[in-house]
Amino acid sequence: MFDENPGTSITEWNSKLAKEICDKHEIDSKQLVYIEHTPDKKTKLSFNQESFYKVKFDVVDDKFENPQWQEISKEEVNKLITE
Repeated sequence: MFDENPGTSITEWNSKLAKEICDKHEIDSKQLVYIEHTPDKKTKLSFNQESFYKVKFDVVDDKFENPQWQEISKEEVNKLITE
């Protein structure tokens, strides 16, 4: 994926993106479910395997700060998006 998109990593920009998503779609920041997905790059390296992280933020003065990542399974993601 990096080869196809050599720009800023989403992990480095997630706080700004979460805020933009909430603002654009009128989502209460307390209701946001933010999931980072890394696709499987079909290599033996563990950091290139598919992964999902639910990211929680502290919201201070309308700014998203202090992202906290919790790894979750694909099944948990599917459950979250079908609720």
